Amino acid sequence: MKLQLLILMAVAAVAADEPAPPVKVEKLTLGDRDFSDVTITPKDAGNATLRHAGGVATVSLADLPEKIRKMLGDVPENATASNTKPAAGDAGAAKPIEGAFGLKLGDVFDAAKAVAIRSPELPTPFYEIKPAGPLPGFQGYHCTITPTTHRIISIGAAADVKTLDAGRAEEVRILELLEGKYGKAELSITNGRREWRITSNNRNASLTGPTAGAMSIMLVYRDERMAALAIDERKAINAAKADASGL
Repeated sequence: MKLQLLILMAVAAVAADEPAPPVKVEKLTLGDRDFSDVTITPKDAGNATLRHAGGVATVSLADLPEKIRKMLGDVPENATASNTKPAAGDAGAAKPIEGAFGLKLGDVFDAAKAVAIRSPELPTPFYEIKPAGPLPGFQGYHCTITPTTHRIISIGAAADVKTLDAGRAEEVRILELLEGKYGKAELSITNGRREWRITSNNRNASLTGPTAGAMSIMLVYRDERMAALAIDERKAINAAKADASGL
């Protein structure tokens, strides 16, 4: 039951409003100073408390690396848009978002050989999958498909975390892997929950971090064109049922 709850959270997560938890890093360099065993906590508007192996200091948020600022909920006004990527042909050019865990977005899914997590009669059929390339620590692999043509809309997985510190460290690790492959991610924060999203050609890869009220990480790949197709197919199904209801 817990596993299925994690999977459902990957599709629609709701978290209570709460402040961003502290960010912990092993090493941090600010100017000509090096710190170790660092915990950074928001202090007030524009400042943060930095606890480290040598003591405690107050630092300006503006002096912190952009990624740490984002983790603390301080999003720079000039943050790079999610679909910004190196020009084609560059050594670091972002790859297109195609899918994950052995599945490709838009492909036809063999629902007959899969386990339905929720009724296929609901608007978006939702199936458990066995990944060809599992991600260490993640479980609850799933995909959603269009109701008639069974084309893959989204592919996702969830990871349960024991502590916020461990969850934040894993969030940073996965984010670095995603950005290294697909390009810069954009951060949004809703009710204290962070979502990093990379968008390209009507597809996106999103990573949702943990909070005290939702101790899990969600990773979801989604094709918006397939999502629109699912709506059209469901409308056609409902229209056919309505036409036959009076016979």
